[in-house]
Amino acid sequence: MEFMNPPYCNGVATLTEEIILGIRTKLKLVVTGFVPTINKQSCDMDYIVSAYNTANAMKINGDTASMILGYMTDEEMQGTLEMPQP
Repeated sequence: MEFMNPPYCNGVATLTEEIILGIRTKLKLVVTGFVPTINKQSCDMDYIVSAYNTANAMKINGDTASMILGYMTDEEMQGTLEMPQP
């Protein structure tokens, strides 16, 4: 049943790397575009997911958003694993 899987319940959705990277770009736009207001002073995960889901047909939950925001491609991972030169 579709409603027994993310985003309708907790857990990370199964997505291709292409979809993850597209969603990551959109999530980062939500984060960088955040402007604090009297009612919403911080850009928390509830705000990020709500803003993303409002603007996009493919819905995600907080678990999936957290995973995607921390996702690194193989190329990005290689850059973090390089040893500093003495």
